Amino acid sequence: MPFLDSLITEDKEELHTILDEQYGILLRISCIYPRLNPEKRLKSIVHFSIFFFIFIFDIISKVISLILVSDNFDYIVKVVNGLLIMCIIMSCFVFYNVHRSKLTNLLTLMFDNSVQFDAVTDQFKKNRLNYNKKYNKTVFYTCLFYFTITDTIITIVIPLVDYFKNNRQEVYTKYGVSLNLPKLQWTPFGSDNYWNFTISCLNIAVAQIVHILIISFSVPLFYSLVEHVRLELDTLTYAINRLQDRAIILYEQLYDESVSSYELDNNPALLNCQVQCVKECIRKHQQIIRAVSDLNVLGGVALSFTSYATATLIAIAGISMIFGSGDTFMSGLAFGIAEIGIFFVICWCGEIISGAKNNFEKALYSINWYTVKDKDSARMLQIMLATAQQSRTLYFNKKLHVPANFELFATMMNTAYSYFSLLFHIKKQI
Repeated sequence: MPFLDSLITEDKEELHTILDEQYGILLRISCIYPRLNPEKRLKSIVHFSIFFFIFIFDIISKVISLILVSDNFDYIVKVVNGLLIMCIIMSCFVFYNVHRSKLTNLLTLMFDNSVQFDAVTDQFKKNRLNYNKKYNKTVFYTCLFYFTITDTIITIVIPLVDYFKNNRQEVYTKYGVSLNLPKLQWTPFGSDNYWNFTISCLNIAVAQIVHILIISFSVPLFYSLVEHVRLELDTLTYAINRLQDRAIILYEQLYDESVSSYELDNNPALLNCQVQCVKECIRKHQQIIRAVSDLNVLGGVALSFTSYATATLIAIAGISMIFGSGDTFMSGLAFGIAEIGIFFVICWCGEIISGAKNNFEKALYSINWYTVKDKDSARMLQIMLATAQQSRTLYFNKKLHVPANFELFATMMNTAYSYFSLLFHIKKQI
């Protein structure tokens, strides 16, 4: 299949091995980065199709629910909240797979050693890389634990316990929507008897497990990719600051004799070593530019949808906390924290890349490229500076030029408060 072949043009088997060691079998189950080699392609296609069908079925169920409860404000709020969250998770799932080649490029950069500097600079990168691996794994397990708690215990287990403990016998459906399920939702099975109720609950539980797997991997994985881009930028900055030292080290390795930086202007061999060191920086810089571009493509649709939906989701969570009780209050609190946290992390990712890029620009300015005697070195440094000055950061929407930063986070929180005030006023009037 040509489309699938195009997705795996840059796949490497060792990359799958490393990911398996770092994340284990859960990454494979989540289908965020499935194996598409000929031996396992059919299994992965079936796996993806099952998850995709679950998402489509969930969308249809929620849309039908929204139509059926269009006369009840409380039910509309609950259904819209679930629909928006599900659409964000589905966009992550679909576009991580559609832009698989971009994800492969980013993951390859994490383990790529094609551009190496001197031993001191490489050791600097190695130390930071070891720390990042431990830190990223902590972030992943924290997200997995939190979303497991919120999506299973609060939204499923507590309502079920409450239902069976109190032996509720109220009306099972209203407007054609099942009210006694853990989540208010239309299902083709209904919930008017024990077996239908059990099947409908299992249907919701399966969808929740898929949601947990996708969101628990997509957010930490995106964050770890951003952290590695920052590491590459910091390493490049470190290498730029040590440009003369690296040229001297390279000269001593090639010619087996000591040299001083004062000889740089009069020693052609030393100047040539400096040119080679600048070329190494150029190659690394081009990799980083490509990585930032791939990040924006990879997260494009999901981040754009998140930027539009988060304010509404936070407002709905606030309404659930104010007017709800028991499991409704806990659900609003848990999802409100999660929604604010995810948006904050994405804005933080943008700040991380912008901060590292600014440090890199300062390092380029500090070496005074215009005073460099060698014309080739001066020209290459000037090209790097011109490229670095271009807006290379993380965007929620690149076409509309909506960068991910703390300023946008503050704007979003203000918007969420405005939406909350509107919903609060409507609720008080009902």
